[in-house]
Amino acid sequence: MTAYAKALIQAGGHDSNVNALDGCGMTPLARAAAQGFADMVSLLLENGARFVDIFAASGHDIPTQPEYNLLMTFCSSQGEGRFRHRKSTDDEEKCLDIILRTGCDVDSRSKTGRTALHACVAAGAPSLVEKLLEHGADAHAVDENGNTPLHLLKPEKWDEDASAARILHALTCAGDKAGMSNNRSVPLLAWCTQHGIDDLDLDLLEPYVTDWNIADEQGNTPIHLLLRSWAGKNTLQKLVAMGADPNWRNDEGYTPLHRTNTIDQLLELGADIRATDYAGNNALHLLCEHTHQLESLRVLLDGGADPLHLNHNGDTLWHVLMRHCLKYFSHDLVSMVYMLRRRAGDIPLSTRNHNGQTLLHCMCGAEVQRRRPIHLAAARSEALVDWLIRRGASLTGKKTRAGENILHIAAAARDSNTVGLLLESYANQAQRRMAINEADQHGRTPLHVACCSGRVESVMLLLEAGADVTIKDINGQTPLHACAEFRRQLPIPRRPRNDSQHSQHCRSVLNENDALRVTDIIHALLAHGADPFAEDGLRRVPLDLAVDLENGEMVVALADTLSLTPQHPRSAAGHLYLAARDECIDTLVDRLGGTTTDAAASRSNIVAECEHLLRQGAFRVLQQLGDRGVNMRQEQVLGNRIYNRKDFLQSLAQWGYTRLFETLGKSRDTTDWIDGVMSRPFNIHIDVLPLIFTASTRTLPNLDLLKTIVETFHADVNIRAYENVYAPSLNEYTEDEPHRSALHILSEGKHWWHTSAIQYLLQHGADVTMRDAEGRTPLHIAVKGGYRRLGIAAALLEHGADPNALDKTGVTPLAFAVGNSEMVQLLLRYGGDVQLGSKPVLFEAISVQDIETVHAILESGVDRCRLPFKNSLADLDRFQKPQERDQEQRLLLLQPVHYAALGRFNQVAERDKAVEIVELFLAHGADPFCSFGDDTTIMHDVFHQGGIVEPFLAWLTGLDLGRKDGHGRTLLLAACEVSHKKDHFHYMRTRVFDNLEPRPTASTQKAHAVARLCEMGANLSITDQQGNTVLHLLVAPERHGNPSAGQFLPMMISKCPPHLINQKNQEGNTPLHLAAKEHQW
Repeated sequence: MTAYAKALIQAGGHDSNVNALDGCGMTPLARAAAQGFADMVSLLLENGARFVDIFAASGHDIPTQPEYNLLMTFCSSQGEGRFRHRKSTDDEEKCLDIILRTGCDVDSRSKTGRTALHACVAAGAPSLVEKLLEHGADAHAVDENGNTPLHLLKPEKWDEDASAARILHALTCAGDKAGMSNNRSVPLLAWCTQHGIDDLDLDLLEPYVTDWNIADEQGNTPIHLLLRSWAGKNTLQKLVAMGADPNWRNDEGYTPLHRTNTIDQLLELGADIRATDYAGNNALHLLCEHTHQLESLRVLLDGGADPLHLNHNGDTLWHVLMRHCLKYFSHDLVSMVYMLRRRAGDIPLSTRNHNGQTLLHCMCGAEVQRRRPIHLAAARSEALVDWLIRRGASLTGKKTRAGENILHIAAAARDSNTVGLLLESYANQAQRRMAINEADQHGRTPLHVACCSGRVESVMLLLEAGADVTIKDINGQTPLHACAEFRRQLPIPRRPRNDSQHSQHCRSVLNENDALRVTDIIHALLAHGADPFAEDGLRRVPLDLAVDLENGEMVVALADTLSLTPQHPRSAAGHLYLAARDECIDTLVDRLGGTTTDAAASRSNIVAECEHLLRQGAFRVLQQLGDRGVNMRQEQVLGNRIYNRKDFLQSLAQWGYTRLFETLGKSRDTTDWIDGVMSRPFNIHIDVLPLIFTASTRTLPNLDLLKTIVETFHADVNIRAYENVYAPSLNEYTEDEPHRSALHILSEGKHWWHTSAIQYLLQHGADVTMRDAEGRTPLHIAVKGGYRRLGIAAALLEHGADPNALDKTGVTPLAFAVGNSEMVQLLLRYGGDVQLGSKPVLFEAISVQDIETVHAILESGVDRCRLPFKNSLADLDRFQKPQERDQEQRLLLLQPVHYAALGRFNQVAERDKAVEIVELFLAHGADPFCSFGDDTTIMHDVFHQGGIVEPFLAWLTGLDLGRKDGHGRTLLLAACEVSHKKDHFHYMRTRVFDNLEPRPTASTQKAHAVARLCEMGANLSITDQQGNTVLHLLVAPERHGNPSAGQFLPMMISKCPPHLINQKNQEGNTPLHLAAKEHQW
């Protein structure tokens, strides 16, 4: 290649341009240096080539001094990131020698302050680093980020060619130290931040690091930084052995134990489990605040961490857990609560910290300031407000320090659902009226606050409930004046945004806050008697105040509504606003609705243009466009197919612009658009959803718009979308099946307004029998829905919903209601069948230990205590093939009391519930001596398996002690017998339901039963059909993982008559023979 270049230069003579630029703006010399072609670089330099600084204007990482650029171009080309650690070639070393001989400054810098040495260290090129250092490169040079060359080293274990070791040795010999600070950073700490503990080569670093406890600006040492990632035990041991202190505190007082998941390993290495941070939090507090890991909690408690410790704020573990439990998703959260209850004990909900906060305060918010939990909940969650109300929280009485009641807070939070829920929950009309018109310390009512917020729905709810529009605050201002204070606020950007994205986001209504407005609020206030000419303390009418506060939307809304009179002329400032507004409106309407070429171009993207106007509050422009008949729908045509259909009225329905929706809808010639455009199956890229779907999915109250859709435009309330969707319960995709309906959407019951919306649709003919892709009716959806589910289910049942409808997996609404005893009672009153379906409700309630549901079923008069859940599994064949049937479903053949007493419930989270459920069945007539199979009874089987025996022991009488089953066993013999084989239900009996600490095992239960039976006077000499005594059975062989009875054999020997030790069974074996035969030494 060099020969060709030489020939070209010679052929060109004086006309050859060795400094010509290529298409990328690089000279031949720059190209050759970047590729490391030493001979080519030498040839070009000999023939007058020079480095041209063509990068200065382009922003490339190259300095402006031409004589320095060649060195930086070569070194920067060595690569970084995934191209590191490639071995330098002889040609590259030769190339560097040639460049250095040109007399360039070895410490020249790029625009980011990096030298050639920085670049070669980052590239992992030890031979080039060594050569630069030989020529005097500064090992302490700092770039603009505060990094010396040593900072850029990657001392990883995976360095196969030992390049990092060579570079580290070379740099340290030149004076740069791993633990030396440059006033901004320390190389060792930089490496610990960038690498995981198991990636860093500690053996390589050990000779060069003298202090493993050097700290960064936050006081974090290497062990703090490295433990942010998972760490192996051997690596941790090595780190501590080299001098890292496992109890070093950073500036917040955190030790490594406070910020790691490897708690058990640190404890073994000497970490102090009692250490606290500077706020007094111990490791348990910080675990509850940050990680919510069950295993870590168990390790800390087992290691001796104090679960009753209080931090400096007086917070218990419960305060910390409640304050942070909803911040992160964790599968272990419920299990942590159960474990803490067992290890730390329950504490009253009223326990307060030093700030006066109870646990509910901590869950609902931070500061108290005379705010009760329901005050804090009103600013956060309508569901939490409902939960507190149902548990007795008062809606009246003490107000906050600012004199606010709960409605003030909900209105300020712009949560119209919470406002509606509160208004619905007041005990009577007088109490409601008092709260609505109650003034805070500034004289403002909830209506004032709602008007300031711009939330139309909140204002409408308060007005409909009787809010007084004439009340004035301490400044003499009415709620209409308060509208002037409304401002649309855009979030302050934290970083520059892409122009196209920024433009797109600013032109559309993206969330409920973008839909805030006062135009509709002003119309509503005026309709309810507000005086537009009422004067405040400074004798300003609402229009004057709107002008003073530069609220153009309010000025326009009032001017369009009010007629001028000599007594009430328009102010000069108001005239200026309106003159500018009128000129702007005419311009916009002409641009979008005219016949010019520009107007046609604008209409090609009419939906985006309208959404921009909507976000800006240009409602009059939109109305005039509708009056002119501008089509606010668009679509794209590609060939014979139509794509990307859009309808601006979808946005109005989505964000609740009822008045504008009705106005624009009436301007259209037909109403066929109301039901959307849907193909089969529905295609989101082509079709337009029915407007009733869009309105139903809104979070905030949207009933007025829903009524407009149904009553004004005659929408089909039963319209369905045929879709290809994944059905989780079926674990398969369904194709072109009817799925959604408005009734299904609203039946989820997540928000206050869903209840009234369901009632409205039902009154207008909504079909309660419609099913989605999983075969579920709206009632299925409602019973497992949000906090409004009970009222919605009641409305559906009143209109004929079937509580016994089976979905495609054979599950009824009643089975979904487990965990909600009120819902179960409701469904039972409407004829719910507890036996029906693949998951009978009583079976499900026992499985999840739902005592209230079990009690509700038994108290309802349904007599299932003496009958199995199912007489046969044949009726499950319609939902599942017999060969695919889960072994769990065989439990449906058991009687409820038998299933409730199985050994599996020894290990559930709250075993006391299992005992109480068995007691319930016994109290309602369950017969524990009912036959189980052909040869035993329920009670004999429970005692034999070591299940929930306490209720049966309390139920027994002396006569029952001698009752035998088909094997000739009394209850004592059954309890003493060690099973020789698994029966059909063995697996299910011993299955553990969760990962909590183990509860009593089968062996301890059997020991308890045997001891209690002996105390009650059970006959110890009785034998079974094979002549076995209790001692024969206790020394029987241990097989299949069944628990041994050896732990209570000594107790039985001491109680039994002496002759039993030598008594033979029918096979001629004494207990001693059996023990010796089976090596039971």
